[in-house]
Amino acid sequence: MENYQEGDKAIVKNLFKGIGISMLFTVSCLLIFSILLTYTNISESTIKPVIIVVTAISILIGSSIRK
Repeated sequence: MENYQEGDKAIVKNLFKGIGISMLFTVSCLLIFSILLTYTNISESTIKPVIIVVTAISILIGSSIRK
């Protein structure tokens, strides 16, 4: 029974680790993009594609965390 509980703890730990890393990646990328939007002449029409790409990469990074 203890072996099963240790496995659950590892799964939960990996889950929160993946969520944390993906959120950190998303926030940092979107912060960099917002700074670029503010101080350069990048068109605002690029906001939607950038958010979609950053979110997709973040999901891939977060879901690939194993240990």
